[in-house]
Order: sequence, then structure tokens, then C-alpha cells
Amino acid sequence: MSEITKQYESDIREYARDSDPEVAKAGRMGKSLLWKTSGKSSRDSLISSIYRAVKRLADAVEYGGTVNIPKAKEELEAEISRAS
Repeated sequence: MSEITKQYESDIREYARDSDPEVAKAGRMGKSLLWKTSGKSSRDSLISSIYRAVKRLADAVEYGGTVNIPKAKEELEAEISRAS
């Protein structure tokens, strides 16, 4: 696992502990998906995708936008299931 992947995992866990409940919800969604990446040869890429999705949701909350966590989770689960 690369250093950047380790940092992404750490950042996802930090988002899960954020004081803003919506950001924390996005982080928990990402954290719940991390375990599904174990054993995948494309794990680094999948964790990067999870991180980008969580960051995008957190940024949307920060700027007053709306977030659709169920849709993001569905898309990420589909990506994970397609991965080898």
C-alpha cells in the first residue's frame, strides 16, 4: 500500500469524526466501504475513489450544497464490485 493510500485512509477516518454531522456521515460512509477493498488488486485505486467521493461530499457541505450520500455509496459499491 502506498503512502498516499495510507493518508487517504487516515483522512477518511478523520472525516468520520468531523464535528459537522453531515461531513461525519460522509466520512462514516467512506469508512464503511474501506473493508470491502481488502483483497482487491486495485485497492489503492478504490481507496482513492472513496477518498475523492468523501472529500467531494464534505466540500459540498462546507459550501452549503446538498449531498446525496446514498447515491455516492451506491456508485462506490458498484465500482468496488467491478474491481478485481
